[in-house]
Amino acid sequence: MMHPAVTEAFEMAASLLRKNRIRFRAIGGIALNLAGAGRPTKDVDLVVARRNWHRARGVLQGLATQVQGIRLGLADEPESLFGRCPPGQ
Repeated sequence: MMHPAVTEAFEMAASLLRKNRIRFRAIGGIALNLAGAGRPTKDVDLVVARRNWHRARGVLQGLATQVQGIRLGLADEPESLFGRCPPGQ
């Protein structure tokens, strides 16, 4: 079962990406939960095509910078909400 804040974050991100016609896939714990595996997760991992990276970042940046009043991560985790795989990975 996912924390309600994680579910809300996923639904908001997915809605924004769909509205902007940016194809994506959920990966990691969120994908397992969507498939019914019920693995605990504290974040939303999404993949977009490299050619859509900048568009997706622009679309999601406003969502990512909204203060939700709850921090699900650990104190020593980075605050960055976006990541990028190096070429070839």
